[in-house]
Amino acid sequence: MMSLFLLAGLTNLAQKKYVCEFSDTTSTILPDSIFAQLLTSSRSDIEIPPEVMQQFLSQMKEKPLFMAQQRIVNAGIDKTIIIIDRSSRGGNFISETFDSVLYKNDELFPDSTSASGFSVLPISIPRKDFLSTVNTKVIMNYKCQEYISTDSTCRIWVTTELPDYLNPGIRKGNIKGAVLGFELKENVSITKSFLTRFGRSL
Repeated sequence: MMSLFLLAGLTNLAQKKYVCEFSDTTSTILPDSIFAQLLTSSRSDIEIPPEVMQQFLSQMKEKPLFMAQQRIVNAGIDKTIIIIDRSSRGGNFISETFDSVLYKNDELFPDSTSASGFSVLPISIPRKDFLSTVNTKVIMNYKCQEYISTDSTCRIWVTTELPDYLNPGIRKGNIKGAVLGFELKENVSITKSFLTRFGRSL
């Protein structure tokens, strides 16, 4: 009888699903090197007076553009679906992203008009390799280990207290555990996303 209860408990644990909410913020960053390059570059197809360009770029450095939004994560052992809540968007600029994406076997599949709602081909972006740092962060009462990509463009915070399939849409390679936060730098922007609401159901 005890083994039956144990087996039932393990089955319930394996089938556990999570509905979570992550808060995203994206802001522009304008490093001095790019600032200087944009000031000195000239394009024949765009006629902008140098003083106007300098004023615009100076404003970008002093007051970066900013966007906030929520992403809903429906996580299950068979598949995890990440949905961008466009109605939650705020800020002074809009960055176009996917409406939804499928996370499965550490691959990301964009939404499509197929019967499943997702492409059969994963998103073709280069994988990142991660190294553990000495830092930790507590997110929603879960202790997370910090990892940084070898190209220093991405940080992720991972807890082993929750299953691997709980993921906001970040490929993490062989790292075990749930990703509860990430920070991603791209050209002139930086996106941060952290778990802010957590629920589970059997």
